[in-house]
Amino acid sequence: MKRYFKACLILGLTGLSFSVKAQEVTVGAKLDKPTILLGDQTVLRLTANLPAGGKVVFPILSDTLSSKVQVVSVGKLDTLKDQSGRWTISQAYTITAFDAGVQTIPAFEFTAQGASLKTDPIPLQVEAVKVDTTKAIYDIKQPLAVKYGFMDWLRDNAVKVLIGLLLIIVLIGIWFYYKKRKKPEPVVVEVKPLIPPHVQALNKLSELRDRKLWQQDQVKQYHSELTDIVREFLEKRYK
Repeated sequence: MKRYFKACLILGLTGLSFSVKAQEVTVGAKLDKPTILLGDQTVLRLTANLPAGGKVVFPILSDTLSSKVQVVSVGKLDTLKDQSGRWTISQAYTITAFDAGVQTIPAFEFTAQGASLKTDPIPLQVEAVKVDTTKAIYDIKQPLAVKYGFMDWLRDNAVKVLIGLLLIIVLIGIWFYYKKRKKPEPVVVEVKPLIPPHVQALNKLSELRDRKLWQQDQVKQYHSELTDIVREFLEKRYK
């Protein structure tokens, strides 16, 4: 019996502890604009205020809050610390609606210290665009003509124009460089006319005869040079 009583006491104290901790966390939901036009957008802000170092789990929202309210975008969690040291964690959701009337934003469930905390439902007034039926219907205005001059074109194509000018300057510089550069003077090579082999042989024989080597007792030298002349003639003639 005592053990049963102790167990009940422990469970009661544990539940009381969770309840006290959960009461230290407050959650809320509000709209930046409670009234919007059809198709317009507003921001839904979910907040949780808790002691520093505490933990809270925000609800995970889908792309629709209800059949007539849609989520456009989801912001990041933002944490602020007040003067008392408590934290305020908030998250923004951009929402829109395309049906006129009062749309209900449902309650959102947070989890803190194992306890569930819920916000209150929020009404969102969606108003249709008012049309003045007493006025006549006008045609849609045609687009206005905009003047587009040379300076406008130059401003839009400034980079291309600068690149073109630089290219022209480079080409002109290369042209002047090659034009002013000194050209090498042509080398004149004297080409001697070719003398036929038999003419060369006759000229050498005449020179050998004029030297009169046999009269100077140089008969051997005479015959040697004569042999060379004949051999050279035969080599050139029948090459």
